[in-house]
Amino acid sequence: MNHARPGQRVVDILLSAAGLLVLSPVILAGAIGVKLGSPGPVFYRAPRAGVDGRVFHMLKLRTMRQAAAEGPKITAPGDRRVTPIGRFLRASKIDEMPQLLNVLKGDMSIVGPRPEDPGIVRDLYGAAELETLRARPGLTSPGTIWYYEQGEDHLDAADVMRHYEAVMRQKLAIDSRYLRTATVATDFGVVLATVAAILKRMFARPKSVGDANRPGQ
Repeated sequence: MNHARPGQRVVDILLSAAGLLVLSPVILAGAIGVKLGSPGPVFYRAPRAGVDGRVFHMLKLRTMRQAAAEGPKITAPGDRRVTPIGRFLRASKIDEMPQLLNVLKGDMSIVGPRPEDPGIVRDLYGAAELETLRARPGLTSPGTIWYYEQGEDHLDAADVMRHYEAVMRQKLAIDSRYLRTATVATDFGVVLATVAAILKRMFARPKSVGDANRPGQ
């Protein structure tokens, strides 16, 4: 079953083009921060599984130290491979803004399940998770919002991949339910909810010492 929504591609082109025009100063500022913050390239081209598992390269501002390429494919909260500027870029999602180019190109949509590393798809996806590959991957989705607000807190740096498997299945189950009834109109609601979630985190009260010592922090 194909999960494309009528008019979705037209909306993707219009929104990604407008987003690149409006957000280019923010992306440029983030790129300068990456360049000044640590040696290495500004952008990272991450291999990801797209529609029907076809691999494409997702563009991101680099948030990790270049020497830290080895290690788990998933970063837990407090992962030491992430640079100081990278932590801010991740929290604000500025590191993901270059993916508007992927949307414009047609690799991704504005709203759709977040694309995974091909190795994770190969090793961890079951039949239910593979069904989400019928949709074009996106910048955000209901499952992505849940992961951003709650799912990351369940990850433990000591064994991040084992913890991520359960979290990933929950995230994709949320997206799978959404895809069955999704429309362009509901996609706009997801975009607004994503902006609200990011602003909530950016302006949230700093965690207390007790909070900081919780597992997964």
